[in-house]
Amino acid sequence: MAKPIDDVDEVQIAAARAAGARSLRAARAIAARCLPERDRVEIDLASGWSVQVPRAFSARLGGATREACERIEVVDSGLGLHRPAIDEDWYVPAVIEALAVPGAA
Repeated sequence: MAKPIDDVDEVQIAAARAAGARSLRAARAIAARCLPERDRVEIDLASGWSVQVPRAFSARLGGATREACERIEVVDSGLGLHRPAIDEDWYVPAVIEALAVPGAA
């Protein structure tokens, strides 16, 4: 059961502020598109950078039709990508982190 508001202590408040600050620094997408000629998904980030992710990064996306891959929605203030045709979601900061790990993508 959650504590009433008046039982929140300074440690909890500091932890919530730190989590909020981390969220503001997280990689956020502003656009995404399928690049069928390269068999990749390109994600434009709010930082001005773009990254390309192999479709094979996701088994579901790797096996999807080209048409199913092409419709990508940016959701959750840029923290997520959603593909309605295959009901798949990516958490953008986790995708970026996985790309930084050799052999993860």
